[in-house]
Amino acid sequence: YKVVAMMNEIRLTRNGLNSILESVPKIYQLQPIDVILEELLRNLLKIVKSTNAFIFADNIFGNEGILMESFFKGIGKFDTDVNTFTRLFNPFLMVYAGSARMQKKKVRYEDGVFFPLINDKSECMGVIYVELSDDKNINLLDIFSKQAASSINNAFLHSPIHNL
Repeated sequence: YKVVAMMNEIRLTRNGLNSILESVPKIYQLQPIDVILEELLRNLLKIVKSTNAFIFADNIFGNEGILMESFFKGIGKFDTDVNTFTRLFNPFLMVYAGSARMQKKKVRYEDGVFFPLINDKSECMGVIYVELSDDKNINLLDIFSKQAASSINNAFLHSPIHNL
């Protein structure tokens, strides 16, 4: 029985890693940030077999004197505009999201987990939240969140070029 369980765990991990590898070329293409965020969420949900997730990210590369832009993309029950989302956002959820950002560590909240989006300068740009039924693929999500942060970081770095 242990061998079968271990083989299933190996298979699930291998499939999850393959999903990450397949998504990397897509998420590194220079595309508008909304497209990148949606692609990230779709690939994320394939890894964990979930239906509800969101990404909240700040463009920390804004020009001086210009307000920092924030971006939100949700999928499943979080698929709404940012104004509706903030009205529906549970205050406790906000506290946990802030905790993940400040501590730069994943934080468990009820049915899901917050993963910080940390760029190559160790700055937290935002969070990914995904609802999980179990912790089986949490390590894969950790890996995926690092790839997502890098992709979002690149999109923010290149967005001024597209706006010229």
